Amino acid sequence: MFKRLLVLCVATLVLVGCGSDARITSPRSEKLFTIEGSTVTEQDLFNVMTFNDAGAVILSHAQQVVLDKLVPNDDAFKEAVQKQLEETKEGYGTLWETILNYYGFESDEEYAENVIAPSLQLNKALTNVMTEDFDNMVKDLYVRKAAVLEVSKEDAATALKALDEGTSWADVAKEFVLDNSSYTGTATIYHKDSSTSVIDTTALSYIISAKENGISEAIDIPNNSTSQYIINVIEVDTAAIKDEIIASFATDSTFQTKYISKLLRDNGFKVFDKDLYDAIIADYPDALAN
Repeated sequence: MFKRLLVLCVATLVLVGCGSDARITSPRSEKLFTIEGSTVTEQDLFNVMTFNDAGAVILSHAQQVVLDKLVPNDDAFKEAVQKQLEETKEGYGTLWETILNYYGFESDEEYAENVIAPSLQLNKALTNVMTEDFDNMVKDLYVRKAAVLEVSKEDAATALKALDEGTSWADVAKEFVLDNSSYTGTATIYHKDSSTSVIDTTALSYIISAKENGISEAIDIPNNSTSQYIINVIEVDTAAIKDEIIASFATDSTFQTKYISKLLRDNGFKVFDKDLYDAIIADYPDALAN
């Protein structure tokens, strides 16, 4: 039974890659194929798919089909995967084998194939499509590169004076950053839809309204009587930080969803079953080609 279920799942993924004109049909009971004495029908396939989130299964496979097309597994890609593997192993040091075993991988190669390669493939494809669509992507987003530093009210004037006298931003941030604050003066890409879990609305409002590069005065924080923000707006010209914006957006889940949908749509992703169509359109309304 397990073998037959596996066969059905694989067959399901194969079928999803097919299609030309958009249409919605119901699964049929005609025999599709036989293997090892078992007969598989279209109805069998869809019955299996209802065991899990069918829409997610279909999208995952369709995404991989598109990525394989756009980012082939050529020598350059293999070299990039190997380089990333070596860097990952170096980062974990003596813990590497423990990490490998913990996640159930039997070899470096298996880890590279199942973790590193898909990640690099997706990043490359997203980088390419975001580069092509850059002007449209950043339109009306007020993207800025900025750094937010939280300091005590007692230190704010001294910190600003040090900056005026030529002390570097990095040195001021290191000396005056408030203990345990998440606003440590690190340069980050922000935009009007940046999550409030990343930056609060007071700091974000200042950043996206900035028309030129520069350092703010001390900014009061609502409901906080002990500390203030000093904000360094590093760059307001999106063209000057194009590569940094793309690198940031390519790892942002919101932009990933948007541009994975675009990749699927641009490469003719279509679904021919009503239940699957409804499942996919609910979460990825822009993924399906016309």
